[in-house]
Amino acid sequence: MSKKKKDLKVLERRVISLIRSFPNREFNYKKIAFSIKVNDQKGRDDIVMVLNSLLKKEKIIKMESGNFVAPTIETNSAEGRLEITSTGRGYVVCDDLDGDVLIEQRNLNKGLHGDVVSVVVGSKNNRNKYEGKVVEVVKRNKEVFVGVFQKQKEYAFVNTRNERMYTDFFNDSDKPGARAAFERALETWRCTTKINWTIRNSSDPTDMTEKDAKNMIRFDNGNELAAGVLGTCVSYWNGQSCNGTIEWYVSELDIVFDDDTTWIVDPGTPNVLGYDFQSVALHELGHGHQLGHVINTNEVMHYNLALGEYSRVLSNEDINAGNDVQSRSVTSVCDILDPMTDYAGTCSLGVEDDILKEAVKIYPNPSNGTFYIKNNLNVSLQKATIYDMSGRLISEMNLTGASETSTINLTGMAKGMYLVNIHSDNAFVTKKLILE
Repeated sequence: MSKKKKDLKVLERRVISLIRSFPNREFNYKKIAFSIKVNDQKGRDDIVMVLNSLLKKEKIIKMESGNFVAPTIETNSAEGRLEITSTGRGYVVCDDLDGDVLIEQRNLNKGLHGDVVSVVVGSKNNRNKYEGKVVEVVKRNKEVFVGVFQKQKEYAFVNTRNERMYTDFFNDSDKPGARAAFERALETWRCTTKINWTIRNSSDPTDMTEKDAKNMIRFDNGNELAAGVLGTCVSYWNGQSCNGTIEWYVSELDIVFDDDTTWIVDPGTPNVLGYDFQSVALHELGHGHQLGHVINTNEVMHYNLALGEYSRVLSNEDINAGNDVQSRSVTSVCDILDPMTDYAGTCSLGVEDDILKEAVKIYPNPSNGTFYIKNNLNVSLQKATIYDMSGRLISEMNLTGASETSTINLTGMAKGMYLVNIHSDNAFVTKKLILE
């Protein structure tokens, strides 16, 4: 056995010993690193690898929160019938437990409504519900399904039109789910900056990254990208002479992703098995807006994305910069080239955004200087950032661990409208404040 493998085995024993020592406590990799005194990035990456291994061995369970616990049942003997709700969650009733077991969609493991399944069970969550994972489908409830077959050029799927069917029967042989993840990232940008990018439903046989008047989105060929590079966006520029001056504009974008990377394409919270494709796509589309790298782990444009991490929420800085670029693109170049029009499609809030919108209220509004943030649903908030209408940052508040009600004090500020961005772990909502 190599030294590396021996070190990982030792680390694995330390991690599982820690988690088992606190059966009612949830852990993420950062808490584990702190508890066992691992302080360097390599060590934290090794912890992620160990968690991946323990998940595969069914020695730990990933909870709804994204954290990890040790199973309360060490064998796969617990069986029951799987009931799938219209939300995509499942519930299994096991005879030897005092309640049903909540199965998050990511833990269904190909189990379908009505199947008899074997589960491992974790501890109870904050709603006093067991959480678990399907480890085996013991008996299928049905083998034949009827639905609508929809064929695209690169993939096909069958939609059963059944609200209890959490998944379509999907055939995407090359990179399953990658296109959908990219489209989610694209929607995030165009629903904020109104950039009118669309994806053509047919591919082109030419896949070269070069200035050829063809915008290209693809995976790389062989070792085209340097080691450690998850993706890249290449911009091409043209210049147009206007009355003795040159006006420059972006004429083409080519985006390339690494083919050999273990990608996570799930729309839910990513697990520790790889790199989140949606986050990387959002980052590269930011480069398509001509945004550069920043050094801030909380930002989409941070230069690095670690294994198991995700960054799917645009900050106010991202949006302001993207809007600035888009505003410059809606004017004609030298009155010769047609200007870009704003995206006219429909945009819907994600689940996290929708929940946050309903959870957070600000009152009184208008106010003479003092506002209150009311967290009606006890959502885990991170921070609030307040901007004036020119985009200037006025104040930033840490809301981590804050009480149900927090105070925003704009006393002494100029009268007018202000914007406050309220951030949770994976979403943010913007509220308008009027100071009288």
